Parts: sequence; C-alpha cells; structure tokens
Amino acid sequence: MAMNKSLLNKKIIIAIVVFVISIVALAGMILLGNLFDTDISNGDFEKIGKNPHLPGWTKYNYNSEYKSDYECTEFSVIEDGYKGNALKIVNHEKNDARVYQTVYVEAATTYKISVMIKTENVEGGTGANIAAYDCHGNSSGVFDTSDGWVEHTVYLTTKEEQTSFKLSLGLGGFSKMSSGTAFFDNLTISKADSVPEGEEQIEFEPKQEDKEDTSVSIWFKLLFVGII
Repeated sequence: MAMNKSLLNKKIIIAIVVFVISIVALAGMILLGNLFDTDISNGDFEKIGKNPHLPGWTKYNYNSEYKSDYECTEFSVIEDGYKGNALKIVNHEKNDARVYQTVYVEAATTYKISVMIKTENVEGGTGANIAAYDCHGNSSGVFDTSDGWVEHTVYLTTKEEQTSFKLSLGLGGFSKMSSGTAFFDNLTISKADSVPEGEEQIEFEPKQEDKEDTSVSIWFKLLFVGII
C-alpha cells in the first residue's frame, strides 16, 4: 500500500514538472514570435496622442536636430485621410523629415511594404518615400498625385542576419531633401514568396554602427527568453 502511494506521488510530481516545462516552452515560443512579429504599430494613424506624441512612431527632423532654432517642418494627423486618419508632413523648406518605428523581420526573407500616399507641391530630393532610419536605401519618390491617393508598393529582401530595421515614412532623405506636403495612410508589411515582375525592389543596407547595436539587442532578447 505504501509502495502504491509512493508511486502515485512520483507520477504527480512528474506530471507537474512536465506541465511547468510545457508552460515555459510555450512562453518562450510566444516571446520569440513577438520578436519576429512584423506587425506595424499604428500604421493607419488612428491612434492619436497628445501633441507632439504620435503613438507607435518616433519623429525625425534633420533641420531641427542639426540646425538649432530652425523649424521648417510640421507633423500632424488629419481626419480626412485615405481611410480615416492620415499622417501629414509639411516641409516649408527642403528637409529630411520622417516618422519611423522598429520592425522585427526574418533574415534573408522577402517582404512586401505598401502605403497610401498623397502629395502637394513636392519638389527636390527623394520626395515622399519609404525608407529605414537606420539603413542606407529608400524607395523611389512620389512627387505628383494630382489624381488623389496612390498606392506605393516596394519589395524588400532582408540581408543575412538582418532581423530588424527602423521602417520610415518621410518627405526627403539623407542628403536628398524635399519641400512640400505629403500624406501617408494604411502602411502594411507582409511576407512575400517572390517579387512580382515589374515591381520595385529596394535594399536596406544597415549602417555599420546599427549592425552592432542590432546584434547586441537580438542576443539580449534571446538570452532573456532562455533565462525565463
């Protein structure tokens, strides 16, 4: 009788251990899934924070950052976008102005990036474009949308070991500044099996300092998953 009770206790302990291991493994899978989640935060700009905060996004304004007391750009969210709200960037003078957020991706994988764009009097530089704040490279520019909103789509194949980048929507670019007004709405990113013929392809080449920062960040997160 005592032997049967001891055996029962051992089975209960084993069941509890298996259950705990399963929970830890599931938590790790969820965290890893979030690590490589390519969902865009507030890509439709429906979330509005108190000025000047834009939930999910960080603003970058070259002239303001590198030329003290020099403000020539306005960021805002309008209500009459393509569908609901939209981001509005106005460069009264030529500037590199954008919003960006970190997107986690899989290395050596092709993605489709799309956004609705409308422009007014855009001149010079790269125009309204898709780029990455921490990488070299940008899409072709949108300058004239006299017919209203246009869908701007590009395909990106990530580099080996590239697991994230700071995806940006902007007016102008590095050393290619633009003036005018640009509107952005409904930004999406998704995996693609291949690049359709005739579609625009871009490359995001990480800057050297950001290559090192990304590597440290990813290893830190993986270490965190391993610990828990």
